[in-house]
Amino acid sequence: MNEQPQIPEALEHVAVLLAVERERPMLGAILDRAESISVRGGELLVRFSSVNGGIRRAFDGHENHRTVEEIASRVLGRHVQVTSESGGIELDSPWARLRELGFEMKP
Repeated sequence: MNEQPQIPEALEHVAVLLAVERERPMLGAILDRAESISVRGGELLVRFSSVNGGIRRAFDGHENHRTVEEIASRVLGRHVQVTSESGGIELDSPWARLRELGFEMKP
Protein backbone atom coordinates (compact mmCIF):
# COMPACT_ATOMS: atom_id res chain seq x y z
CA MET A 1 0.00 0.00 0.00
CA ASN A 2 1.35 3.40 -1.03
CA GLU A 3 -1.05 5.61 0.90
CA GLN A 4 0.17 9.07 1.75
CA PRO A 5 -0.19 10.11 5.38
CA GLN A 6 -3.21 12.31 6.09
CA ILE A 7 -2.28 16.00 6.24
CA PRO A 8 -3.84 17.77 9.22
CA GLU A 9 -6.46 20.25 8.02
CA ALA A 10 -4.71 23.17 9.72
CA LEU A 11 -1.55 22.46 7.68
CA GLU A 12 -3.09 21.81 4.26
CA HIS A 13 -2.24 25.28 2.94
CA VAL A 14 1.38 24.82 4.06
CA ALA A 15 1.64 21.45 2.28
CA VAL A 16 0.27 22.98 -0.92
CA LEU A 17 2.61 25.98 -0.73
CA LEU A 18 5.66 23.78 -0.15
CA ALA A 19 4.71 21.55 -3.10
CA VAL A 20 4.21 24.54 -5.40
CA GLU A 21 7.54 26.06 -4.30
CA ARG A 22 9.30 22.75 -5.01
CA GLU A 23 7.67 22.06 -8.38
CA ARG A 24 7.24 25.61 -9.72
CA PRO A 25 9.60 27.99 -7.87
CA MET A 26 8.50 31.14 -9.73
CA LEU A 27 4.85 30.41 -8.98
CA GLY A 28 5.82 29.65 -5.39
CA ALA A 29 7.45 33.09 -5.19
CA ILE A 30 4.15 34.66 -6.27
CA LEU A 31 2.25 32.71 -3.61
CA ASP A 32 4.79 33.80 -1.00
CA ARG A 33 3.58 37.38 -1.60
CA ALA A 34 -0.03 36.47 -0.77
CA GLU A 35 -1.55 37.97 2.34
CA SER A 36 -3.08 34.60 3.17
CA ILE A 37 -3.68 31.14 1.73
CA SER A 38 -6.44 28.98 3.14
CA VAL A 39 -8.06 25.68 2.28
CA ARG A 40 -11.73 25.09 2.99
CA GLY A 41 -12.99 21.78 1.70
CA GLY A 42 -12.54 21.88 -2.06
CA GLU A 43 -11.45 25.52 -2.30
CA LEU A 44 -8.00 27.03 -1.96
CA LEU A 45 -8.35 30.78 -1.46
CA VAL A 46 -5.33 32.97 -2.18
CA ARG A 47 -5.79 36.50 -0.84
CA PHE A 48 -3.55 39.37 -1.89
CA SER A 49 -3.47 42.79 -0.27
CA SER A 50 -4.77 45.66 -2.38
CA VAL A 51 -1.20 46.97 -2.37
CA ASN A 52 -0.10 43.81 -4.23
CA GLY A 53 -2.57 44.06 -7.11
CA GLY A 54 0.20 43.46 -9.64
CA ILE A 55 1.18 40.23 -7.92
CA ARG A 56 -2.44 39.07 -8.03
CA ARG A 57 -2.63 39.86 -11.75
CA ALA A 58 0.52 37.79 -12.28
CA PHE A 59 -1.06 34.93 -10.32
CA ASP A 60 -4.35 35.15 -12.22
CA GLY A 61 -2.62 34.83 -15.59
CA HIS A 62 -0.65 32.19 -17.47
CA GLU A 63 -2.69 29.19 -16.31
CA ASN A 64 -1.32 29.59 -12.79
CA HIS A 65 -4.67 28.76 -11.19
CA ARG A 66 -4.84 25.48 -13.12
CA THR A 67 -1.27 24.57 -12.17
CA VAL A 68 -1.90 25.24 -8.47
CA GLU A 69 -5.19 23.31 -8.68
CA GLU A 70 -3.38 20.30 -10.11
CA ILE A 71 -0.65 20.40 -7.46
CA ALA A 72 -3.09 21.03 -4.59
CA SER A 73 -5.44 18.27 -5.75
CA ARG A 74 -2.57 15.80 -5.91
CA VAL A 75 -1.13 16.80 -2.52
CA LEU A 76 -4.49 16.80 -0.73
CA GLY A 77 -5.93 13.78 -2.49
CA ARG A 78 -9.15 15.53 -3.57
CA HIS A 79 -10.23 18.03 -6.22
CA VAL A 80 -9.35 21.58 -5.21
CA GLN A 81 -10.47 24.74 -6.99
CA VAL A 82 -8.32 27.86 -6.68
CA THR A 83 -9.80 31.31 -6.26
CA SER A 84 -8.03 34.60 -5.62
CA GLU A 85 -9.11 37.92 -4.26
CA SER A 86 -7.59 41.14 -3.08
CA GLY A 87 -8.48 43.75 -0.56
CA GLY A 88 -7.49 45.22 2.74
CA ILE A 89 -4.14 46.77 3.35
CA GLU A 90 -0.82 45.05 3.61
CA LEU A 91 0.01 44.89 7.30
CA ASP A 92 3.72 45.37 6.71
CA SER A 93 3.30 48.45 4.54
CA PRO A 94 4.69 51.73 5.86
CA TRP A 95 1.24 53.33 5.47
CA ALA A 96 -0.38 50.74 7.73
CA ARG A 97 2.33 51.24 10.35
CA LEU A 98 1.86 55.03 10.28
CA ARG A 99 -1.91 54.62 10.75
CA GLU A 100 -1.25 52.27 13.69
CA LEU A 101 0.83 55.03 15.27
CA GLY A 102 -2.02 57.54 14.85
CA PHE A 103 -0.76 59.49 11.84
CA GLU A 104 -3.27 60.58 9.23
CA MET A 105 -2.54 60.94 5.54
CA LYS A 106 -3.92 64.23 4.24
CA PRO A 107 -3.97 65.18 0.57
